[in-house]
Amino acid sequence: MTVYVDGIAEYGDVAKRNGLRTTQWAHLVADTAEELHTFAERIGLRRSWFQNADNYRWHYDVTPAKRAAAIKAGAVEIDRRALAEIMTQRRAGQQTAATLSPPASVLPGEPERAPLAAPIFGNAGGWTVVMERAGNCCQCTGQCGATHRKTEGRCDARHGAYGGKGHPPIRLEAAPEDLTIPEHAAARMTPDQLMAWCAPCRSGAAKKAKPPQGKKIPAQSEALFDMEGLG
Repeated sequence: MTVYVDGIAEYGDVAKRNGLRTTQWAHLVADTAEELHTFAERIGLRRSWFQNADNYRWHYDVTPAKRAAAIKAGAVEIDRRALAEIMTQRRAGQQTAATLSPPASVLPGEPERAPLAAPIFGNAGGWTVVMERAGNCCQCTGQCGATHRKTEGRCDARHGAYGGKGHPPIRLEAAPEDLTIPEHAAARMTPDQLMAWCAPCRSGAAKKAKPPQGKKIPAQSEALFDMEGLG
């Protein structure tokens, strides 16, 4: 798990409306809220300063001094674009999780939920099973349109690997190989019916799988996933 902090920005209007003396802030985020709270406590942030606790945009606002303290304590510096990517992934994860049970693991023996930054389909423990089977690497072998010739025909994106300057580490997703399968059907699939995808490969494969504009998918293909015994 990792904690991230973006650059300082000016929020003069917000400070004025709320009667704040400080006008410059950055956003402190992490892969999980639990880790973020632990890290925030280490650098002297109060839990009451936690923002957007009721939605996917949860974070702490930090002053320039606290940002420096966060970096010294090990936070990874990212830019605004990378922060937006994290929020987009969280939102996707929450939308998928909304169709699922059980809740996040709180007792020994319960299935472990995948990091919020890694959207999953299937049961809550499915992500870990899929990643272990895939060796924590993307399993795309050209479905995205790329040949992956330099890596022997398979994408070499590894979960948690360096994502590039100003970007968070790579986060793999677990999803069906057939990306035309509706989410309500995919959410009922077992780990052995899913594969590991990096975001670029999944996006490329989804675009390739999408039927040409103007063409309709035959009605019977939709009906296949309405069968009662599918899950």
